[in-house]
Amino acid sequence: YWCKQVSVPLYSYHTNTTIIVIFPNFYIVPIYNEKSRLSKFEATLPLKLVTKLELNDKLIISGRSYKINRIQMNINTGKATLELINLVGPDFISTVVSYQNVPVSLYFSSSIRTLQNLSIGDTMFTDNELNSTASAGTYTQSGSSNIDTYCDSGCIMVMVLDSQGIITSISCPCP
Repeated sequence: YWCKQVSVPLYSYHTNTTIIVIFPNFYIVPIYNEKSRLSKFEATLPLKLVTKLELNDKLIISGRSYKINRIQMNINTGKATLELINLVGPDFISTVVSYQNVPVSLYFSSSIRTLQNLSIGDTMFTDNELNSTASAGTYTQSGSSNIDTYCDSGCIMVMVLDSQGIITSISCPCP
């Protein structure tokens, strides 16, 4: 489920066999953004990478983020032509946690993709420009079935940050 951070679909409808939902922030909105560009790259890709690539993956090339529009590949040679769309818009995801019993917003790089992907070594910030790292300490968050929490219902996220805002421990103990 690749687009968990988008909570409000543009529209959805039910057919007899499936539910179709279109998420504006990932596919629709960037198409009409005047800063969006379609780029073509040629590369030799190892088979190990190609077998793991999905069309919703984000690629970072020379520090710029892209989503895959199309891939054409010669599996005999490994040579590929990648048609990519540069990602524009927010480069962060936010979440509300508790720090010293006070609700605070923390931000992290959108390259992590979802809150549930946070892990040791990731950096948390206090601003959406990703400039000011969060204070050292223990942060908590009650779990739920919502996409904006790290843990499932009944569990509590416990995240410890060092003085540089880097996660040194993250877990979901359940009472």
